[in-house]
Amino acid sequence: MAANENMDHEITLKELIFKVREFALYIWDQRKYILLFTILLGLAMGVYAYMQPKIFTSQLTFMVNEDEGGSTSSATSVLSQLGLGLGNSNTLNFERLVSLAKSQNIVNATLLDSTEIEGKTDRLANFLIDHFNLHEKWKENEELRNYYIPTKVQSEDEINVNKALKALYGCLILKDQAKTPGVVQISFDDESFIVTMTGSAEDPDITQRCLELHYDNLSKFYIDKSIEKQKTTVDVLKSRKDSIELLLNRTETNMASMQDRSLGVYLNKDLTQLSKMNRENQVLAIMYAEVVKNYETANFMLDNQKPIFQVIDRPLPPISGSKKSPITQTIMGFILGGILSSLFFFVKKIISESLI
Repeated sequence: MAANENMDHEITLKELIFKVREFALYIWDQRKYILLFTILLGLAMGVYAYMQPKIFTSQLTFMVNEDEGGSTSSATSVLSQLGLGLGNSNTLNFERLVSLAKSQNIVNATLLDSTEIEGKTDRLANFLIDHFNLHEKWKENEELRNYYIPTKVQSEDEINVNKALKALYGCLILKDQAKTPGVVQISFDDESFIVTMTGSAEDPDITQRCLELHYDNLSKFYIDKSIEKQKTTVDVLKSRKDSIELLLNRTETNMASMQDRSLGVYLNKDLTQLSKMNRENQVLAIMYAEVVKNYETANFMLDNQKPIFQVIDRPLPPISGSKKSPITQTIMGFILGGILSSLFFFVKKIISESLI
């Protein structure tokens, strides 16, 4: 019984060796086709890599520092008693910063900014239209076929501007990283809290301008929104300060005019009026001093709580370009071609035998 099992095992092993040898000989017989496909794929990948333009890549890195309110808590208490609370200072959320950088609002601001490239000043959007040859893609669209965003946008042109900006959004930056990324990509290191903006384009000037303009719009928007409540408080106090100062100046002027007209001789009603004006002046002076103190405190807090964007590295010309090596791509094509063609004939052999 044991001998029979060993014999079955031996026969199975022989069949396996025979099958492997049979498949190897079959693939070897197809070597001409395999070699032809391997050469064609290798040459195709090499030529494709050679014909691709250089991509100019650069980075802009920065950090964001925000005050968390520890040094200004006492000042906050003073203003909150006056009904002018500045709100709580939020901890910096880098994911929110990255999301803002990808928002349509900030991207549109970047696209509509004016910049100079090769001695020509125009909106960045129009440079990108030429860079990506979008007029060719828009040739079926009568409104956008030869469209450029004008320097001054009229109300009747807003629809075309919005259409162009939506199309250009995918050229500058994309929310979906699974798709082909645009010129600008943004990421952050959750350990060092350094934000990195990477720019890639076929033109080094496009790379540099997109990075710089997008950073400027992102930082401006973030700072403005972060201190919006604080700035409102400062504006309210400044308005009160100016109003009281105007009343104080007016009261002092009236007192001086009354004294000049009297020539040192006062009637009782004049003395009463002068005393009343003097009391008003003292009250206004006290009010003015208090408002000025609160205004300076709020202004100081505004400066302290304003987020500070610190650039670490900027894209500096000349920006070097690079592309995939044609030789490396050709070798990879040879390897890939040999594997794919051999696999093709292997599967073909299995299918043909299964049909017998």
